[in-house]
Amino acid sequence: MIAGRGFFEVDRTKNNMSIIIVLFVAFITIFSISCNSTYWYRYIPGAFDPYAEMRPDCFPTSVWVCNDPQINLSVDENHKISGEIIIDYEPHIIKVEFVQVTKIFIYVCDNDELLLCLEGTCDFKDESFSVEINKNTDKLFYGKYDKIVFLKQ
Repeated sequence: MIAGRGFFEVDRTKNNMSIIIVLFVAFITIFSISCNSTYWYRYIPGAFDPYAEMRPDCFPTSVWVCNDPQINLSVDENHKISGEIIIDYEPHIIKVEFVQVTKIFIYVCDNDELLLCLEGTCDFKDESFSVEINKNTDKLFYGKYDKIVFLKQ
């Protein structure tokens, strides 16, 4: 027992430090969730992401084209991707999401409804990227393509 302290008295310095650590962990957790945890790390250059600055949405005002099948992606100045796909000689608007570092989801807009049609894994290069299509969830090409390649124009 330390002189001047009772047996049950707590060292306030250690107690305060524990509270600070708990609050810091809580803040980081809430921050991660509120910033949509699949995207927030992409805006810290090089952090946790070997493909930082290689995805299409990292190139504002760019156009990416896949010739077979015909898919065009446009990136606006706010890094938002819009796209179009030709199915049976008719253009359809698509929405594209890149998540979890290398995953891609392509949705087709049909009567103001988004339908998940394609899911795959991307391999990013300097001026292109390829998508290895998940055949189990392919509702767009029904197994016709194993891989599609986009080139930056």
